[in-house]
Amino acid sequence: MKKMIFILFCVVTSASNALAQTPSYMGRSCWNVTITDTTVENMPVPTTLVMTTDIVNMSETTYSLTGYVTNSGDSPAMYGGVGQIIGNTIYLSLTGSQAHLTGGWRDSSVFHGELSLSNLSGTFYEVGNDFNATTRASDNGRYTAGTISVATCP
Repeated sequence: MKKMIFILFCVVTSASNALAQTPSYMGRSCWNVTITDTTVENMPVPTTLVMTTDIVNMSETTYSLTGYVTNSGDSPAMYGGVGQIIGNTIYLSLTGSQAHLTGGWRDSSVFHGELSLSNLSGTFYEVGNDFNATTRASDNGRYTAGTISVATCP
């Protein structure tokens, strides 16, 4: 009886492992992130930045994204999170951080995007909490929003 249970356990374990999808690297993708609304002082609107991402397919509808946005003269803003296909929409949920090169500001953010599956474009918003390590000031109300579309990687 113990031998039969062990064999059954091995068969079930092997079958479930065979059905599991191995994550696969899909490649590098770039996105135009155009800010059309912001609470950031002195930021011209619209402002377009390029987000560079590496994408890993985790399952039929789930993707892992890691990436960054560069801004000349500052350190990159780093992002990571998931993309989930629900219906005809890709929902993005990313967290981000940036340590500015000057002024002491340390930023953290939550990014939400919704892209059309048909053309990979859509909208986003980002809410941030920022802290200045030098002055001890904080900004807990940073908000940006706008559009996302596919871009050619530099």
